[in-house]
Parts: sequence; C-alpha cells; structure tokens
Amino acid sequence: MTDTDTFRARLGENPDGVYLDNLLDPEFEILREHFFGPQMLLNRAHVVMLAEVGLLADDDAGRILSVFDDVEETGVPESVTGADFEGVHFYVESRLIDELGDELGGVLQTGRSRTDVYDAACRLVARERILDVVEAHAALRAAVLDRAAETTDVVTTGYTHSQPAQPMTLSHYLLAFDHALERDFRRLKAAFENANQNPLGAAVLGGTGFDVDRERLSELCGFSSLCHNTYDATATMDFAPEAMNGLALLMATVSRVARDLIDWSTYEYGYLELSDAYASVSSMMPQKKNPTPWRRSGRPPATPSARRRRRSPTSRGRRTATSAKSRSTSSCRCSNGPTKPLACSDCSGASSTRWPSTRNECSRTPNGTSVR
Repeated sequence: MTDTDTFRARLGENPDGVYLDNLLDPEFEILREHFFGPQMLLNRAHVVMLAEVGLLADDDAGRILSVFDDVEETGVPESVTGADFEGVHFYVESRLIDELGDELGGVLQTGRSRTDVYDAACRLVARERILDVVEAHAALRAAVLDRAAETTDVVTTGYTHSQPAQPMTLSHYLLAFDHALERDFRRLKAAFENANQNPLGAAVLGGTGFDVDRERLSELCGFSSLCHNTYDATATMDFAPEAMNGLALLMATVSRVARDLIDWSTYEYGYLELSDAYASVSSMMPQKKNPTPWRRSGRPPATPSARRRRRSPTSRGRRTATSAKSRSTSSCRCSNGPTKPLACSDCSGASSTRWPSTRNECSRTPNGTSVR
C-alpha cells in the first residue's frame, strides 16, 4: 500500500512531475535521512502512552512495537520515494497496516496529527545537532584554556586597525577568545532549552479529544517541558532560526580567530607556522604552504561530494572542532622537546614561531625577547 492508495485517491490525479521533482521527492529524502530515527522514537513513545492510559491493549501495543523493530532494522528502502508516500510517517503506518491490518495498524494515529509529530521530530533533530555542537564547543574551549595556561609569559603585539598598538600576552588573546565562546555557549543553551519543548498532543492546533498524557510523552521523548498552548506548539518554528543564529555567531567567533592565525602564519608576520600534517600546497606555486584548516573555518564544504560525505553514516559522528590537545598544539623539535606550545624562530621543527613559549626557556631565542 502506498500513500497514493489512500490520500491521493480522493484527488483523482497522481502528483505532477514538477511537484514530485521539486518538492515531494527532495522532502522525502530529507525525512528519510534525518527524521527516520526521531520519528521512530516518537512512534514508540506514543504507543507506550496509549497503552498506559488505556487506549490500547498491552498485547496490541506489544505487536505494534514488534513491527517497529522490523521497520527500524530495515529502514526506509531506497526504492520508496515521495511518489509513494508524503513522508516517513505514512510509510511506517503503511507497514503497520500491512502487518497487522487496518484496525490495529491504523491505531498509531490515535490522538495525534502528522503536524505535531513532524514538529516534535524537528525539535528532536535540532536538540541533537545543538548537543553535537556543544560537545565540540566544550572540547575547543578546553584546548583554548590549556593553551592560555601555557602561554602566560608569551609576549606579543596587540593590533588595532592592523597596526601594532599595545603589548599583550598570548594568554590574554586566548582568554578573550574563550570569553566570546562562553557567550556563544549561553546562546546555544538558550536555543536548546527552547527547542526541547514538547508539542505532542497539540494535534493540528487545537488538541485532541482523546485523553492523551502529554507529560508522559515528554518523559518518554526526553523533552524538558511542554508547549502549553496547542496553537503556539504547531504554529511556530522559531527555535530553528534561534539555533541558527547561535551557530552563526559561534562561527563568526571562530572565523575571526582563524583569520588572525592565517595572518600570523604569513611571511610578512612570520609569527607561526602550521604543521605540515594540517597544511596543503598550491597547484601552481610550489613555494606556498597553505593553512587550509584555518582558511575554511566557519565555511562548510559546498560541493556535492562533500554533501554526500556529510550524509554518510561514517561521517555523522565526526566533530569539526578540535577534540584533542594533540590536534591543536603546535610543536617544537628544539631542545625544549615536542610538547612546547610555541617554538623559536630558528627551530627546524614541524611548527615554528618567533614567540618563545615561556621566558628564558629556548636556547635559540634571545633571552627575554618578544615578538617584533
């Protein structure tokens, strides 16, 4: 059974090719890729709640959950498209009806609409993505604070209008970065709290006549609170642009520091050099060594192949921010050993700079000198 067999039959015509190519198929692919897991969580929670409030027999609930097991194991086949179903929600319902019959298979829709279900799924996806970013953000802050603690004696030049202005320590610069990251965190935390509210039970906009337990649905799905007004629950998606605003400001913070690092690694500044393990070369000018990770900070890949990599299961758990100190620490191979955060200008190690990592510690740097 397909969606066309039920909803489209009323309309008398199949979806037009333009409608399919530009809306139904692309939307179904997004739902298949990002919303299948969250929707299955919502489906399981709904069945458990229906059984607990007496709207569904325990045995019937067990049979439905067993079908869910099979659906989750196989996923949504690639052969299923937007021409067959308007969304993953209806594909799952059709599997239930095929396995259990119309009466029991159709009970999943009791007391809810696809509107509140999709809104809830959007919130689940948003909160998962925010938590992914916060995890990477915490690792970045830890690395920044570690480096700040190691560079309290590293004297450098503070610039305004790209001109030397006042002396400062590298630690002072890094702590300024951390303060900005702290504000970014507060914005992400607020976005998470607003996303993590439960619209389930709102149905289309006015609630449902069935005695559903919205609080129990919140517990089962991990929502921290309810969207108390049912119209507001389904009429707004402002949590999404709020999260995007927080992410945009976070990447502006990271991009600003990346720009400084790029400048400091140029021949004209000569303050530091990125390790060869993280650099790239020019296709035309062999003398160049490009700090590609810094240059691309704040700018996601835009090629089709990059988008496919982001969609692949093996890439979903990767972190974009530095998660280990070994990834963010420049190293020096002079007599100070490989763990020093910065190296002297004469050092032939993989990463060098004209800043001494601490005063008087590098035998190849003039005693107590600072950056020019």
